[in-house]
Amino acid sequence: MNDLRFAIRVLSARPGFSAVAILTLALGIGANTAIFTVVNAVLLRPLPFDDPDRLVLVLERTSQLPTVTTSWPNYVDWRDQSRSFESIAAMRSITMTMTGPGEPDRLPAKMVTASWLPTIRVSPAGLSSAATRVSPGAEGSHVGVVSSSTGLGRGGGVSIESRVSGVCAAEADSN
Repeated sequence: MNDLRFAIRVLSARPGFSAVAILTLALGIGANTAIFTVVNAVLLRPLPFDDPDRLVLVLERTSQLPTVTTSWPNYVDWRDQSRSFESIAAMRSITMTMTGPGEPDRLPAKMVTASWLPTIRVSPAGLSSAATRVSPGAEGSHVGVVSSSTGLGRGGGVSIESRVSGVCAAEADSN
């Protein structure tokens, strides 16, 4: 207790030094908290998949570009001829417009093959059994999977239009 009283007495005797010391401590604690939050989210927290150490990202490269979109024929060849992987799925980043109640929103999205969810061992709630039996390339086989927060935040049923593949159907619970 005596040490605390002495510290308060010394700090109050030099208010300029005290302000700099307190500000330095506050900045150091704030920076440490921010850095730990990023490290925890990126490095320490496990990925939200079963067996994340078994997931591999395969890319194509050219001499002109570091990464390029894999062509559909190459994906089909990899999928059909691979003996090293349990399953293979393809993904492409796209932008979609979500409409419904309120203003339309441009959203980043992923266009994935029917094998994507089984590959990462995810089964979304509310996805109909018809949507899980989609034949790749079949007419009308587009199914949109919308997160609960996105779909419910817009009043349930939503419609998604992609600049890549026209109109896709989205299934969302209206509960």
